Amino acid sequence: MLWLFLSACVLSRVDSGSLTKVSPEVLAISDVGMACAMGETTVPLMTAMDDEKLRRSIAFSLISAAMCSEIRVWDAELDRRQAVYLAGMSSEPATWSAVATDAAARETRAHIEAAQRNLWVWEALEAEYGTVGEECPKLAEEEQVLYLMGLASGSLAVLHDGAADHALDINQGVARQVERGAACLDSGSLWGVPGAVRASVWIAVPGAGPQGVDPWTQLEASAMLGDSQGVWLSRALHAQAAASAGNSEALTAAFTAHKRAMESGGSPDHGLLNDYSHRIIRHESDRIWMSETGHRTESGRFGAQPHAELEVDFDLDAFFGPDEPETPVEPLQEENSP
Repeated sequence: MLWLFLSACVLSRVDSGSLTKVSPEVLAISDVGMACAMGETTVPLMTAMDDEKLRRSIAFSLISAAMCSEIRVWDAELDRRQAVYLAGMSSEPATWSAVATDAAARETRAHIEAAQRNLWVWEALEAEYGTVGEECPKLAEEEQVLYLMGLASGSLAVLHDGAADHALDINQGVARQVERGAACLDSGSLWGVPGAVRASVWIAVPGAGPQGVDPWTQLEASAMLGDSQGVWLSRALHAQAAASAGNSEALTAAFTAHKRAMESGGSPDHGLLNDYSHRIIRHESDRIWMSETGHRTESGRFGAQPHAELEVDFDLDAFFGPDEPETPVEPLQEENSP
């Protein structure tokens, strides 16, 4: 009870500093698991306070908690794909078919959980800033990241609900609201993400984009901008959009660009966004590998096709030594019989 009382005292004052101090510190943690655990832990306590001053902190924590749901979705999907692969390879496919069915059920439940958590973020965003897409809100510099992540949560709520057969019946018009809301933000100062969000909506919703604008060109330009600034979230949106649209060429390009960005290193101030982004892109690779090989992407093989031959990048002669010249074999001489 003492812990609860002290936590309440702290939370009653946290919102004024959460965006200027706590949020940047959390964004620098390159550990999605830790951030999502923090979100799941703090949300129930903050919502119990029933204090409008905590809206922004609740939204921020819900975003972190939704990452846990996202990870559960990915794991269940990969389990299902693995079971389907093994069913095709097994002499007893019925066993693996049951495992695949169970994994599909877990996947659907995780989609519903992810949709609900992201919907709560979206509702908190609109409660704080008004209906998204009607007019651009006045945002302080430190609020722009929260608003941006709230827009992303709106998109995720729609996507996860759709994957769960519209269990929550989330309004599909949210996607167009997200597109209009993203136009209120500056892509140049936010790692290309607003432009990537808009382009992703244009690709997913036919006719949503302006005429004469190629959404794939804008998406690639936004991803390149993010890569150059050391934040990979736009590249993650690029990979997701390519996978959803079945654009294998764009997906391969996203893998190649991300591998190059990882070699260059990401922004140390945005470790959480980069870890999350990397997991999104890696999951798209894992989906391919699991379907074709029955396992996740092999270590050191990210960006490579599952059945591509490994390139040998070292000198075999230097490692094993040069081949020794063959010594001629003398023919056996027959001994004279006594």
